[in-house]
Amino acid sequence: MLIRNFYPRNYFMIKFQIPINSSIFALSRELLLNGMCFMEDSRIIGVINKESEEKRDFLMFLSKTKIRETPDYYYCSLYENINLKSFSKILDSPSFFTDYIYFDNGTINFRISYHRKYNSLVSKILPELVNNETDIEYVGVYKNLRDDLNLISKNFGLKSILFKTSVPEYYLKNDKSAQVKWSRIVRGFSSENLESVYFIEESNEPGDIFAPIDKDANIYQARTENPLLIREEEAIKAEGLKPVAAMNYFDGKDLWIQYILMERDSSKFISRYGEVLREFPEWNGYIYEIENLEDFT
Repeated sequence: MLIRNFYPRNYFMIKFQIPINSSIFALSRELLLNGMCFMEDSRIIGVINKESEEKRDFLMFLSKTKIRETPDYYYCSLYENINLKSFSKILDSPSFFTDYIYFDNGTINFRISYHRKYNSLVSKILPELVNNETDIEYVGVYKNLRDDLNLISKNFGLKSILFKTSVPEYYLKNDKSAQVKWSRIVRGFSSENLESVYFIEESNEPGDIFAPIDKDANIYQARTENPLLIREEEAIKAEGLKPVAAMNYFDGKDLWIQYILMERDSSKFISRYGEVLREFPEWNGYIYEIENLEDFT
């Protein structure tokens, strides 16, 4: 459901890998470290699980990389280069979203998707990436995430968690984004709104909050308020959890929320998300389905 059936029209993607900083490359591989990542200015930050017993080599790794921590995770600087600033700015362009960034076996793996009209913009940044020890694996028409996620899961285990919520009547009437059916990828959030790319089912004009990316393909971008999702994003960030991928689907009545997570994070995520749902009883949210990614066909 959701991600496994997602094939956006007129979309392209780029996949590439870069090695983590040479000063920590050997340590990272010896310690078999892996985790999810995100871009922060000109750096790649990795989210690393805390261990009950942290050995000498791991402490040495932390001394070179640790930026901050939560009760369960370390945030570590894995890679830094000024060229990342240029790429980060491109990601602010309409239609772009990050499918995943993760590191494993000393390598940081990226997959970025975007509308085809931005092909020239991506092409301009490719020379900078190639000159920066980057291995570009693929540039071309969008491919469903399923095969990528199955491969990632073989390396360190993933789970799909699907929640279903009944959107309250007052929200259906008052929120402009609830007037049409859609799938969406959240590009970013603040304490006030969500910025997302919407793939709308109907062909009619969806409303003035939606800025068109490709009207013919019913693809739009919008900032919307959703107290449940904003609270959920805040809680996830505060906890230090970093999903591999996520998608929402609104069928005109119910909101479906899917997260792909590292298996080691799934229990913590379910517990934290359950607390958020209890803060919003009128949304009547519950876990609809949990799957191992080996079954994600």
